[in-house]
Amino acid sequence: MSTAPLTLKTPRGWFAAGVEVAKALTLLSDGAFKLFVYVCLNARRDTGVLEISQTDLALSLNKARKTVRDYLSELEAAAICRSRYDRNPTVRGTIEVDEAYWPYQRAVEP
Repeated sequence: MSTAPLTLKTPRGWFAAGVEVAKALTLLSDGAFKLFVYVCLNARRDTGVLEISQTDLALSLNKARKTVRDYLSELEAAAICRSRYDRNPTVRGTIEVDEAYWPYQRAVEP
């Protein structure tokens, strides 16, 4: 009996959740972990970076902006992600997943 190769139903947005995600699960609160998973699902695979405003992030997670900022602080305190944002919550900033928590090989910059 042969086994057919596994095929993703929806390959877009898929993320390789391995030991990196399992480790984050033990370190983060439920809300911060939800934010981490959102970032992982939406970040560029070649860089581990998500460009998004805090306002859009809050809307996507159905959370208040302050709550999102608290989760971002938790991710940074755990050294899982780094974020760079302007004081204006509507301006796009970046969230970068740390190498230890990003399962993909990053693109080599020239």
